[in-house]
Amino acid sequence: EDRFGAGAPLPDSRLLILEGTYCHLPAISKLSALRLFLTVDDVEQQNRLRQRVGDERLADFNNRWIPLEKAYFSAYGLPDARCMLIGSYDQSL
Repeated sequence: EDRFGAGAPLPDSRLLILEGTYCHLPAISKLSALRLFLTVDDVEQQNRLRQRVGDERLADFNNRWIPLEKAYFSAYGLPDARCMLIGSYDQSL
């Protein structure tokens, strides 16, 4: 629906998995015991986005969200030495 839902309390747990591009923000990542950084090549990224948002919204992702994601990676030096890389890492990020 492209909107945030209501917040929900988290149960006490020894394991908490945070997923998403911005889960590597310093305030979050400094608390992590393990950091995974999943990568995908540009062609596969486009295929997955097309399946997720459709052709009509793909241009918006390419013109807005992908550049913002790349700027975030650059600003925070991601992936960094504390990240375990999984996938095909594109050095042009």
